[in-house]
Parts: sequence; structure tokens; C-alpha cells
Amino acid sequence: MKATYKIITILLFSALGLLSKSTEASHIAGGDFNYQCIGPNTFMITLNLFRDCDGIGMGTGDQSVTFTSTCGQSMTVQLPLQNGPTGTEVSQLCAASIANSTCNGGTLPGMQQYIYSGVVVLAPPCNTWTMSWTSCCRNAKIQNIVTPSSNSLWLPASMNSSSDSCNSSPVFNAQPIPYVCQNQLVNYNFGVVDPDGDSIVYSLVDPINSSNNGVHTPVVWGPGYSTTQPLPGAVLNPNTGQLVFTPTQLDNFVVSVMACEYEYGTGILLGCVTRDIQFVVISCSNLPPTIAGFTNFTGTGILVDSTTIEVCVGNTFSFDIEYPDPDVGDIVSLTSNITTVLPGANVTYTNGNPG
Repeated sequence: MKATYKIITILLFSALGLLSKSTEASHIAGGDFNYQCIGPNTFMITLNLFRDCDGIGMGTGDQSVTFTSTCGQSMTVQLPLQNGPTGTEVSQLCAASIANSTCNGGTLPGMQQYIYSGVVVLAPPCNTWTMSWTSCCRNAKIQNIVTPSSNSLWLPASMNSSSDSCNSSPVFNAQPIPYVCQNQLVNYNFGVVDPDGDSIVYSLVDPINSSNNGVHTPVVWGPGYSTTQPLPGAVLNPNTGQLVFTPTQLDNFVVSVMACEYEYGTGILLGCVTRDIQFVVISCSNLPPTIAGFTNFTGTGILVDSTTIEVCVGNTFSFDIEYPDPDVGDIVSLTSNITTVLPGANVTYTNGNPG
């Protein structure tokens, strides 16, 4: 089997401790589902929610998830909180500034992740199941949709259980909520990994609004924005999930991306998961690190270009990547999910700024 691996771009932040506090934020800034098969038609369902610490508290209660099938079946399952009453802080701040985030009583933008999970048995023979969660209301400061504060957030995921009664979904690994710089190029990867090695296809989709009567409708885009252009100039690579854009306007922007998995070799659709999040565009005096590309490549693969290596299963290869920062006094940190994507990979980090 041949596979092509694209460089997984990591958001690199230097001096994010200089951010100012975001305003008018409600507590839910985004979320996604994933599911893991633990037996035939039996799944561990996980709901990830991201709370803006400048909003109301999350609480410690269960979250209600609704399951519906193409056979007309419907049920509601309560997923308990798994990671404590205050969740896990995932603020996009330098380590020295975390103590001053809004999650800790400070003024810098803070974000928490709350993880809810539980076991669900989905009775056959229905092919398609949809799980969903909803909450009111979206952030009132979202720029790219009409009347955001009157829009609920409806979050879905689907599985085709008769195609594969024991399939596990793709999993989003990239940290939300991204803070990006006005007028600077952004390369953002959602860090999706499929535990079964299925093929993944990415697409930009409409964020969904849920009304009180249970009707789910797409949000209404503001002038100049659309499903495929939630940010002006945005381009999503359908094969890698890499989102590229240059934001020109300060504000919050909602973006929804769907990752659908297809069985390798047959092309059968197995299911789709969606991440609904916000990008926060801020004013920056700092220049971001750049990606110098692969250097010192050795091994049995093929170096296609500076960011692409083509290898076959069983190949052994190595390479270096430098991330020079034009602001030589900045501290650059790097994280990678390569050990998840390529089990057995070894990563060595060399501190310092090659710029």
C-alpha cells in the first residue's frame, strides 16, 4: 500500500501573552464528536466541548445526546463529564501567561475543554445513525453570520453501522480555539487521525442552527461569506484537511469542517464527524515562524517536494524540519501528532530559534 504524507502544520505561537481579552463571548465556542468501537454495534461515544472562560460556567451535569436512525428509531443518552468540574485548560497562551487567563481570573483569553463520554449500543439493522448535541447560543461577537446570538449550535456526527458494525470514527486532535493574526498567512491543520486507517475526505460545511421545535437549518451567512468561504480566501485541501487563508478583519469567525471516512479499497462511506469552532483574528506586532520544509532527507521513500514525502508501508526514512522565527528574541514551541499518524515514529526536538 502506498501513502503520501503531507507536512502537518502546527500552529506556532510566540508571545501570545500580549493578547487582550476577548469580549461578548458566550460559553460554548465549539465542539465535536468521535466514537470508538468496543464490540459489535457497541461504541464509546465522546463529546468534546470548548468553553470560553469569559462566558458563563459550564456546570458539572451530564450532556444529553440524541440518536436517530434511518429506521425511525430515536433515543437520548446522557454522557457524564470525564475530566473534572473545571475541564482541561487549552488556552492558546505561552506557559508563563496561563496563570493570567480568564480561566484563572485574569484578563488574557482563556479556553477550557470539557470531555463527556459513555457507552451506547445501537441496535441493527439500521444503516445510518446520527448523534447530535445542541446548545443556545452562539457568541454574539461572531462576524460572518447574521444575528449570531439568536443562533443555537447543533453538532452532528454520523455512522453507517450496517456497512461496518465495529468502525471507529476519525478524531480531531488540533487544539481549538485558534487565535490568528490579522494580515498574516495562516496554515491550520485539524490534526485528524483515523484509528482504522480509512481514507478521509474533508469539506467545509454550514454550521447548523437548531430551533426550539427541533428543526435544524444552516446559519445565514453575512455579506461576503459562504459555506466554502467562511473566511475570505479560505482554501481547504480535501485530502489533508489543511485550511489556508489570510484574515484581513479583526473579529470572531465560525468555521465548520466535516471529515468523512471511506473504507480503504472499497470506497464505502462509513461515517462523518464535524468540528464547529471559531477562529479569533487579533492584531499582532509579532511575525510568525515560517516552515523551512524538509531537509537532510534519507531513507527509502521519495521526497516529492519540500513538504511532501511519498512512502510505502515498511519504508524507513528520516528528515529534519526547521521553523525559523524572524523575531529572533521570541521563544518558539513545537508540538506534533506524527507519533499518532505514524506509530513507531521517533521525534527529536532541538531548542532554539534557527532564524
